[in-house]
Amino acid sequence: MQNAAPAATPAAPSAQEQALQYALAKQVPDMARGFAIHTNYGDITIPPGWMAERIQRHVERLLQVELMATPEGAV
Repeated sequence: MQNAAPAATPAAPSAQEQALQYALAKQVPDMARGFAIHTNYGDITIPPGWMAERIQRHVERLLQVELMATPEGAV
């Protein structure tokens, strides 16, 4: 009976993947409480409510797509 090859150790997540995972786990859910968009021309305040929740959902989808595009996320 042959010994099975050892399982490959998964590579540590890249800094980009860690940043995306953190954003999806912490920052995006917090957007429902309202947030500000900072531009060179000033801030746009998004209060809690339907607009914050809608933008939050869009950002979540975009970051999930971005995460899947990383080499680690494509596995």
